[in-house]
Amino acid sequence: SHYIRYRNYVLSFCSGFPGRLRSSQRPRQGWPATGLRTMTESIILSLADDDRLEELRELNKSLHSIDDRFCDRVFLRNPASNRPEYHRFLLEDDRLVAGTSLLRHVVSWYGSKIEIGEIGLVGTYEEHRCKGYATTLMNDWIETMQREGIPFCFLWGIPDFYERFHFYYAYPHHMTPYVSLPKSCTEDWERVGTIREAEIGDRWWVKKLYRAYNADLNGCQVRSDEQWEHYFKVTEEEELCRWWVPEDPMGGYALVCGDPPKVWEIASPSLNS
Repeated sequence: SHYIRYRNYVLSFCSGFPGRLRSSQRPRQGWPATGLRTMTESIILSLADDDRLEELRELNKSLHSIDDRFCDRVFLRNPASNRPEYHRFLLEDDRLVAGTSLLRHVVSWYGSKIEIGEIGLVGTYEEHRCKGYATTLMNDWIETMQREGIPFCFLWGIPDFYERFHFYYAYPHHMTPYVSLPKSCTEDWERVGTIREAEIGDRWWVKKLYRAYNADLNGCQVRSDEQWEHYFKVTEEEELCRWWVPEDPMGGYALVCGDPPKVWEIASPSLNS
């Protein structure tokens, strides 16, 4: 019933990655799991073990205020999350009561391509909380990442929970440094012919420009063609998202979303020169 500002948290499994932390940023050791009991007899399942996709969709729609379209993107379409083994859950009396997912991303890091994790869709039905279900699932994913050699993980989540797993607070969601534009800005540029809305034929240039000017920056995703098609599809479905290019699409592109408009992604030879 009240608005919670989500925070960005990160967890590194390698010392010095993604940069040495100041002492004030280092995660506390042995953070107490106050009010929670660790579940020792629970069997953790994934959608690959037991196809309870509809129950998992209902859990997340109930807890995270997401709709069927968002669920389709996460569970069926997004290449970073559409494999059934990426979604784990716990049962109580044969009912799915808690779930947590791990998305996989490939990003650039100092000339290398590495796989990192993104924890998401963490939740337990209210009547089953304080039993350690979320703690059990979080610990299981952390052990998986350590075992598979994934060096870094991030998430967007509520305050005062993820610190116990040694995540540290990076920055609040509402402070993400998007560049805002006056609402009339793109309309004026379009009217005088400075820019135009991208067409399907421009997508080849968008991918080429991204690979040339963004893909090697630290932390940027290395996108496959499958991921690009998903990305284009998602932005098509969002009413307030538009791709903009100059009359000569070789000159750059910008993805502008929201009201007021914010630049989510941009690439241009002139920016890099």
